[in-house]
Amino acid sequence: MHAASPTSPLPFDQAAALSELRTLGRTLDLQVTERTGTTAPELDATLYLMRQLHTQVELSLSASLCSVVHRSLQARAA
Repeated sequence: MHAASPTSPLPFDQAAALSELRTLGRTLDLQVTERTGTTAPELDATLYLMRQLHTQVELSLSASLCSVVHRSLQARAA
């Protein structure tokens, strides 16, 4: 196994991203339902973070699915 170089990105931790997404969802729920005085820019920031995490999870799942399909097609061709 090779060590990651200082410039290579860290591997994506899907479980951590999903956990953070849930936490942000609960935060958003409290911001809205409890009328905490959260400003529109603060709500937008929370929604932006949620969108970023959701996109990363989607890309991760898509890459995993593509990998599985590719291996399946290779196995059929062999």
